[in-house]
Amino acid sequence: MTIDRTLLAAMLSGYDLGRELGSGAFGLVMAGRHRRLDREVAIKVLRLSSDGARTSFDTEARTLASLDHPHIVQIFDYVEQDDMYALVMEMMAGGPLSRRRSDLSGPAACAVGVSVAQALSYAHSRGILHRDIKASNLLTDPNNRVKVADFGIAKLLTTTGVSRGTFVGTPGYMAPEQITGGRQLPATDLYALAVTLYELLAGYPPFDSDGSDLLRDHLRGTPAAPAGVPGPVAAVIMRALAKTPAERQPSAQAFAADLVVAATRAYGQHWLARSGIVVRLDDPVRVAARVALRDTTSAAAGRNAASRVASSLGAAVPRVTEAGGAGTTEPGGAGLMERGTERAGAASAAMAADRFRPARLVGAVPAPRERISWGDTSGAPAGPGRGDGRPPPASGSVPGPYRPYRPLRPRRPLSLMLVAALLAVAIGGAMLVPRLLGYTEKPPSDSTSTVSPTGATSPTFSPTPTGTPPSPSPTATPTPTPTVTRSSPGPTASQPRPVVAPTDVAATAQDENSIKITWTDRSGTESGFTIDGGSGRQKNVPAHTGTGSVVYVWSGLAAGDTLCVRVRARDSTGASAYSPPERSVCATTPAAPSPPSNVTAVALSTIAIIVSWQDDSDDETGFTVDDGTTTHDVAADRTAFVLADLDRGARYCFRVRAFNKAGVSTYSPADAPVCATTVQDGT
Repeated sequence: MTIDRTLLAAMLSGYDLGRELGSGAFGLVMAGRHRRLDREVAIKVLRLSSDGARTSFDTEARTLASLDHPHIVQIFDYVEQDDMYALVMEMMAGGPLSRRRSDLSGPAACAVGVSVAQALSYAHSRGILHRDIKASNLLTDPNNRVKVADFGIAKLLTTTGVSRGTFVGTPGYMAPEQITGGRQLPATDLYALAVTLYELLAGYPPFDSDGSDLLRDHLRGTPAAPAGVPGPVAAVIMRALAKTPAERQPSAQAFAADLVVAATRAYGQHWLARSGIVVRLDDPVRVAARVALRDTTSAAAGRNAASRVASSLGAAVPRVTEAGGAGTTEPGGAGLMERGTERAGAASAAMAADRFRPARLVGAVPAPRERISWGDTSGAPAGPGRGDGRPPPASGSVPGPYRPYRPLRPRRPLSLMLVAALLAVAIGGAMLVPRLLGYTEKPPSDSTSTVSPTGATSPTFSPTPTGTPPSPSPTATPTPTPTVTRSSPGPTASQPRPVVAPTDVAATAQDENSIKITWTDRSGTESGFTIDGGSGRQKNVPAHTGTGSVVYVWSGLAAGDTLCVRVRARDSTGASAYSPPERSVCATTPAAPSPPSNVTAVALSTIAIIVSWQDDSDDETGFTVDDGTTTHDVAADRTAFVLADLDRGARYCFRVRAFNKAGVSTYSPADAPVCATTVQDGT
């Protein structure tokens, strides 16, 4: 997707626009900064061109901005103009979890699952579904806290007409009811979360297929239990992967409680502290962890613990407390830091009572008793001990007031005093000896040595004898050779300072006809710059005011043209060396992508058909599926598209093409579209 940065800058006049962070079929994400607040933000830009889009966007954006949860990316602002809409969101410097999935341990993956489940529970309680839970929509902040992004974006796209007659989601994470176009429920998000956890823990997805086969597997296939995952954790995931929503956990909060209980049984009571993920737990989920610690005698007892807590989740009021990371220190509490409680049913009342019992610290050292001065007899201890570290008085001695204990003052070693005295004598002698020998110090001159008219050199220090000077010898003294010490050459008033070469040269394609070249000016005194593009192509750039970053856009290029550049500064005395000195930096303008291949269309049900294809390009920004009457945009990371709400027994034909910033490819198939007919009898 391409956008007009000038229009976007005018829409977001209070923000500085930064680099592009990512793009897809429906929009892109850019970095930005709020000028007055000096706050880094992420800006998601969408194009919504259907009728009624403005009203729908305003309603949905207000709903999304109202979500305030520690595990949901916050929306700060939203603006719209013409068909362009922008959401200003919290910047997550840690990036998506999809980049870290191979580095996550079992406890860390479970901590991610608990975080996301609690975020879903919060949103579901407000009537909002996510519809596209996956690792790339789970972001981390600098504190290693996981937050869910793009909450409600899928619903925003469908209600504003971008994908009317279709649905938005990722095929590998879609629940059966989502594929067939059925009613989507909170359990739909739990299915996608279970697929995500399966991948994080096992390292591979539940179904190793693609295209239409992948969606068939999600509709009818039964995945194997994830290999290498503890049984209790695997059981929670497999239950959420059930084909019908009624067979999954009753709510996202129940899923979180089940996962906490299972992880406690699988990884031990301090698994959350060892995970390295910062999690804020609702009270019912935290209570589930404490129940799990008491019911670890058997697998059945652990399941009973989860069931007892899940039964009271409907009436519990969520209240979050900090847990995880380095701050979790409570012994025997699943690595949780507890600050108060809410009643979560009658089964939780007894646990709430013992929450405030002081913990018995193993290996703790008792605090030393206060030292008492025994000058006053009223302060004497009642027992035989004196309380000051001395033994009690011998038996048979006459009781009376104790004398105060006075520790002996340590003696200073004699050797240390002798060393200090010798050091003082040495320093004094070093200062006095030159004066006794008659040496005087002359003020330093500007040059290292000077030449007298007769050719004799004048030293900086000369000894002055205190006695009578000796008579000169009649022997002729040879004339000394003048010695001149030359300093390194440098700029003077008559010799101007040479211009300094620029640094940090970079080149990036801006569009299909131009490349942006940037560098850092290190001189500040140059009269201009020269950009060498090779093959006799050069550009002269005017001088930059002061030092700092310089930007030049080399335009007039063709699509797919590669430009390799070097930059140097120049002034009246000449030019600096090229930067980089050894090789040029290169960039290539984008060209139209190659068309996809192997396009197929298969009926999934009475109302849904899946279209799949093979991606034969590596620089596309999306695909377009044409069904003869409507074109549907598909994100670049997908190679399948499902059309829902179709007519029973109807025939539909499709063609697909790829596009990027430079243009679009030809349609595939080139000669005739591929067709499929929806199921007639409902099987």
